[in-house]
Amino acid sequence: MARRTLLVAGVLCVLAMALVALGQVAEQHSWERLASPAIFTGSARTPDGEWIKIEVMPSQSIRWGHSYNVNGSGSYDIVKFTCSVKVTYQNVEDVMIDYASIKAYGTGTGQSVVYTILDDQAVSSSDTTYSNSIESYIQNHLDALGYNPLSTSGMEVKYYVGVKVVATGSISGEQIVAKIDYTWFKTLVYTYVGTGSTPGGTISWPLVARDVSFLGLLALVPITVLWAWRALRASRR
Repeated sequence: MARRTLLVAGVLCVLAMALVALGQVAEQHSWERLASPAIFTGSARTPDGEWIKIEVMPSQSIRWGHSYNVNGSGSYDIVKFTCSVKVTYQNVEDVMIDYASIKAYGTGTGQSVVYTILDDQAVSSSDTTYSNSIESYIQNHLDALGYNPLSTSGMEVKYYVGVKVVATGSISGEQIVAKIDYTWFKTLVYTYVGTGSTPGGTISWPLVARDVSFLGLLALVPITVLWAWRALRASRR
C-alpha cells in the first residue's frame, strides 16, 4: 500500500510539473515581435569637443489572445511598446535620458497618446544601453485614442518615437541636448473579431497550451485532494 501511495504521489507530482512547464513555455511563445524598420540616431556637439550620440530602437510586440486582428492576421489581446536607447558621449557629465517615448496617433480620430518608456534615467557611463517596456490591452489602447474598440472596421494607428538626452559640458559648462523629434516607425491596423474568434482559421498553439496548462492544473487539485483523503483514510484502517 505504501508503495502504491508513493507511486501515485510521484505521478501526480510529475504531471503537475509538466503542466506548469507547459504554461511557462506557452507564456514565452505567446508574444510575437513586430520587427522595427530602423535604428534612429541623434547627436549634439560643441566646439570644445564635447559631444553626445544617441541610437534608438523602438519596437512592438503583440500577445496572442482572442479579440483583435492586427494587420490582417492572428488574434491578439495585448500590445507591448519597447524602446532601447544607447548613449555614447565624451567630455560631458550629468548625462540623463530626459525621456524616451512612443506616441500613438489614431488616423481615424485625430487623437494621440504618448507612452513614456524611459523617464529621467541617469546614464552611468558612455556606450551604455537602457531599455524598458510598457504593456496595454489593445481594447484600452484603442479607447484612449478615441476609437470604438469593438468596431469591426479597421482602426489605423501610426507610431512615432521621440527621445531627448541632456548633459553638461565638462569644459564649457553649458547644457548639451541631443534629441530625436517624434519620427514615424510603424503603422498597425486593428480590427475587432470578437472573443473566441480565430480569423482566417488562425490557431495559436501558445494560447491553446496556456489554456490546457491552466485547466489541467485546475482539474488536478480536486483529484489530488481526493487521492490524499482516500490514502489517509486507508492508512487509518
